[in-house]
Amino acid sequence: MQPIKTIFFGTPEFAVPALEALRNNARFEIVGVVTQPDRPIGRKKIITPSPVKIAAEKFKIPVLQPEKLKDEAIAQVVALKPDLAVVVAYGNLIPKRLLEAVSRGFVNVHPSLLPKHRGASPLTATILEGDKETGVCLMVLDEGMDHGPVIACRRVSLKGDETTDSLRAILTPIGADMIGKELVGYLDGKIEAVAQEHDKATFCKQIESEGARIDWKKTIAEIDSLIRAMRGVTPAWTTLDGKDLLVHKSSLHAPRSNPMTAAGTIFVLDKKLAVACADGNLILEEVQLAGGKPMSGQAFLNGHKDAVGKVLK
Repeated sequence: MQPIKTIFFGTPEFAVPALEALRNNARFEIVGVVTQPDRPIGRKKIITPSPVKIAAEKFKIPVLQPEKLKDEAIAQVVALKPDLAVVVAYGNLIPKRLLEAVSRGFVNVHPSLLPKHRGASPLTATILEGDKETGVCLMVLDEGMDHGPVIACRRVSLKGDETTDSLRAILTPIGADMIGKELVGYLDGKIEAVAQEHDKATFCKQIESEGARIDWKKTIAEIDSLIRAMRGVTPAWTTLDGKDLLVHKSSLHAPRSNPMTAAGTIFVLDKKLAVACADGNLILEEVQLAGGKPMSGQAFLNGHKDAVGKVLK
């Protein structure tokens, strides 16, 4: 049986195991990889290739890095003569002209239980909404945002303490494993793609820095969810004396010690850094002043004793 000429679209670390799964499966011949252009990363803004580009070059697979999938980029993809395209967290919508140019279509690995959490940030949305379960879906791409028929989904129960980082680690190998099983089953005609229930669809956008700002008037559960959701994306943050304070890790403590204390007030609880919220106290386990290094809440208290009694904004 001739291997299927396949082109891979992907960018972050989440996509690398799926690329490796394709490369290690004799059913597929990877003719090229499409990934985002090299971007400035970190405080020093060092131009850095995507994890998928690094992996592709290691495997000696041709790499394309168009800023947008327009005329020239589409022609470059078509010139590789792929029969199938596999997409994992690429970062751009695939235009109709390109969708129609690949005979066996585009198949996408999406880390949510579609039609819930269509869009750019399904992992973050899963945590923010307190979902009890999530999963990975293999789907056929069409012109809409995560709109096409679903080939298969695998479900995962959640404990309620996941971060975006830890959830990504759980779902990444599942998506890669689906390449060798459900995708092959679909291509062999053993699995049929089924249309989504579009009236039940929900959508999520990438959260920018302002959306990660903590509102101390919210409940401890809401704030803790935000902190966990932002871990691995852009840290949740607040301000102390006009300076940004990043919050990397927290834990809950209810009820509030003093209901008369203003929300956002810093105090010491069992020798730990605590903040009063709407319905309880939040322990800040790991924080970081802008420009400094991450530290434990206790270490922060040791170096900033005057912070006790101040109100975070």
